[in-house]
Amino acid sequence: MTDINTDQLITCSECETDYNPDEEGTYSMVTEQPVCHSCEESDLQYASTVHLVQDFVLHKFLIGDLFHINEYGDPVDIGAKRKYVSTDAWRGYNETEIDGLVTVLTGWTTGGWDDSTARRKATFNEWAESITTGEIVPPFKLAIIVDPTSNVFSTSITVQAESRERFIKWVGEDTFEELENALS
Repeated sequence: MTDINTDQLITCSECETDYNPDEEGTYSMVTEQPVCHSCEESDLQYASTVHLVQDFVLHKFLIGDLFHINEYGDPVDIGAKRKYVSTDAWRGYNETEIDGLVTVLTGWTTGGWDDSTARRKATFNEWAESITTGEIVPPFKLAIIVDPTSNVFSTSITVQAESRERFIKWVGEDTFEELENALS
């Protein structure tokens, strides 16, 4: 067993566990505090996913409370802010916003169950999939943000764009109303 010099240990700012910085741990880019690997993994496991189309190119980011990374694991700063909104003592959801964009749609969705709610949600899910697969490419900066909730069967959704009016003009009034209804 190797002796560890306790003078060299660092305390994780999240769980307050001491760790050897030569063997594990990192710094949170958000809090600028030391974080152990367990807390880093937990943060990214429950991170929000941002699909951002900018200059006709789709990017994917994970936005946690401690780390913001791209799909390749590299740290990024896309101007994202995330907060937890408590709805009662046991429930809540995360809310993520991107600087410079405005919310054009918000609500929640679920998977492809065969019930009336899931069929209504399918309208949005199919539209979002066409954006994230590149089938439809917005002519302006657009973010589809998927935030985890305390309900394992649903996710919170926010769509942000440079302008609400421009977004509605691009998708059309009827489609906008269908997407709004699907997320309600």
